[in-house]
Amino acid sequence: MALHEVMRRGYWSRLWIIQEIVMGASATWLRCGGEWVDWGTFCEGVAFLEEHLWLVKDDLIWQERRDLGLMDKAAWSVASLHLVYLDLSMLSRREQEGGEYPSFGRLLDLANSARCKQPADKVFALVGLMPPAVASRLEPDYTVPVWNVFAIVAWRFIEAYGNLEPIREGNPWGPSGTPSWAADWLWNGRVRWARPEGQLSGPSRFFARLGPNSSTYVPYQASGDGQHDAVFSVICSRLSCSGFIVDRISGLSARGMGYFAWDKASVAGSPKWRSAYGDRAATREALYRTLEMDRVARGQRASDPHACVLHLPTHFAAAEWQFEDMGWTWLAG
Repeated sequence: MALHEVMRRGYWSRLWIIQEIVMGASATWLRCGGEWVDWGTFCEGVAFLEEHLWLVKDDLIWQERRDLGLMDKAAWSVASLHLVYLDLSMLSRREQEGGEYPSFGRLLDLANSARCKQPADKVFALVGLMPPAVASRLEPDYTVPVWNVFAIVAWRFIEAYGNLEPIREGNPWGPSGTPSWAADWLWNGRVRWARPEGQLSGPSRFFARLGPNSSTYVPYQASGDGQHDAVFSVICSRLSCSGFIVDRISGLSARGMGYFAWDKASVAGSPKWRSAYGDRAATREALYRTLEMDRVARGQRASDPHACVLHLPTHFAAAEWQFEDMGWTWLAG
């Protein structure tokens, strides 16, 4: 419970601590009251909890609270545990041992999970973790509009790596008014582990932790080895690039309106069921592979059993009794 209380502190939600800890690496010590622990030992302790006590840690903390007369059944606050286990420990190891820098998407994940007073610090607080080719071209300037800061950092990554990977994170619905091709680092709708190279948390025998840059797990690259010809406007408000049409959309499912809520009026049915993949079975296979981006644990390709994603219950009330019937008590709970 002592660890739980430490991990709930606001310290772990500050964006600037990420760069401070990672850049300090082995020289970092944590102090709480009169107690001290070095960073490496602390990371090992959190890793043991995540890898060996994954399914029982909620029960352990409840038992300890009960023994102390605190009867509310509190569960672990896991956001900061995941920050240490999946990000800070891995990134600080990279700082010590070398290797690839965090990808653009990984930096977005870090910025999204932490808070800072200045919106532009979502970028500037992580410059120390960026590859030199990007960091050397990003001069912190708080007079520049926030949307422009976000567009410039995407441009610098595209320029440094020679590919358009950062536009995969573009989201015109963010609060900063960024161009549609640039990621809005203030958008709070980002799902941290939705990326195919993002690793699930859990026992190490099931899930292997990935390094700070998981680009080898990206499942598909439409352009192959082709080189883009992107051109940016003077203030980075517009990106112009050649492209090609792969296909045309013939139908749309319902638009999401919230958690398990759908706007059925937005459905645009396809005029034909046959697809470029062939019959229903072939189309069904293409659909489940697309939904899973054809990658599952440890970057393996999806296989027939993973078609179960097409049969998931549509809401929790429908799921509970089905899971109980299957004997899946943990999921039913």
